[in-house]
Amino acid sequence: HLDSALIRPGRIDFQAYLGHCNEDMIERMFRKFYNDVSDEMAKNFVEATKKLEKTISPAELQRHLIYYKLDPQEAIDNVHSI
Repeated sequence: HLDSALIRPGRIDFQAYLGHCNEDMIERMFRKFYNDVSDEMAKNFVEATKKLEKTISPAELQRHLIYYKLDPQEAIDNVHSI
């Protein structure tokens, strides 16, 4: 929770609740991080996250993708670290 002084009018113009990632959000974020990734690789990443059997926040997913930003296959192989 943020202090009311930080969210008063003029400081924040818009608040949005993101919630946890669904399969579509996970795939779209993966594709944003890795521009030329194959459809198969994107689907493999989504399937790997489903096997975790836990909810993933956008921040958790972003942290993971940034950590493996140079290698999408490593992001898939290490999805258990989310």
